[in-house]
Amino acid sequence: MAYKQKPIESLSEAEWQAWIVDLARWLGWRCFHPRPAQLGRKWATHYTGEPGYPDLTLVHPRRGFIMVECKTQRGRLTPGQKLWHLELDAAGIEVYVWRPSDYVEVEKRLKEVRS
Repeated sequence: MAYKQKPIESLSEAEWQAWIVDLARWLGWRCFHPRPAQLGRKWATHYTGEPGYPDLTLVHPRRGFIMVECKTQRGRLTPGQKLWHLELDAAGIEVYVWRPSDYVEVEKRLKEVRS
């Protein structure tokens, strides 16, 4: 049986995020993403601060500093995520919501050199 590749638009959020991280690392970006841990029967991501912080923090010496919320095609931002995005944008931080259908724009931005 031949391997059939999954259409990019049908990727789960975890698969989509892994795609972005793989590409970013290949292009020399430093990546940060807090990962949840299982404590007994419960999963949790421990942090201090307000909920909704973006999934990825990416930095590159020539390409800039960006923050990314990864969503599926139909995924929606929570109120906390919306507030983080508004405030990061107001502070001059480049912040995105990237969905699988944005893959061409994602690749373009990750390759773009900024001065």
